[in-house]
Amino acid sequence: MRIRTLVLSALLLWTAQAPAQVGECPPIPSSNDDIAVAVEIPPYGVSHALSASVLTGRYGTSSLEADVRVEGYADIGQAELLTEYESLTAGWSDDPEGAGCLALRLTMTLRYEAPITLYVASDYPRGSACYEAVLRHEQQHYEVTAELAETFGRRLKNAIEKDMKIAKTSNPIRFETRHELGEVERLSLQRAQRVVDGFLRRLDDDIAAANERLDTPWSYEKVYAGCTD
Repeated sequence: MRIRTLVLSALLLWTAQAPAQVGECPPIPSSNDDIAVAVEIPPYGVSHALSASVLTGRYGTSSLEADVRVEGYADIGQAELLTEYESLTAGWSDDPEGAGCLALRLTMTLRYEAPITLYVASDYPRGSACYEAVLRHEQQHYEVTAELAETFGRRLKNAIEKDMKIAKTSNPIRFETRHELGEVERLSLQRAQRVVDGFLRRLDDDIAAANERLDTPWSYEKVYAGCTD
């Protein structure tokens, strides 16, 4: 599984607000959270249509050992992170070049491609001990990926809230001119992007490592310990 695409879009929203005293930056009304991170992982389906030889030909090269017979595979695919940065500003006067307030709202969605398919070799009859052993092993790949993705969402939101010093709607940043607004916005988005990029790399590495730990020879021994078919 690889995190594939980071899609960025920036919206600029001007909000009407009564003039405030110079130097003040009152809260900007907002009905949504300043930072929201959602994780969307579709449910998996199970395929029992392909033989072990077909699965080996299709997925064998991704195994730890090239000659491993593939009897099951979790095709979880790729994920993309959709990120929307919304700039909320409130002016202090009718002067388009005058001072104002800036806050940022970030909405992120880590979305996995559908469908997700768990393959169990057709060599094993459905409901047999080996079928159940292989299916359970592939379910673990799905579960560990989903768990790490959910953890990623919470950790990313916490990191942005804690480390970013991002301008929230409850405490906007003051800008003196429209040019300064652009600079403040640009620097804020750069900081947010660095945090997001770092978390994406760590998530990719963590998921790869967790799935590799499920595919060691000794883990396979445990999987097939009760397989007597």
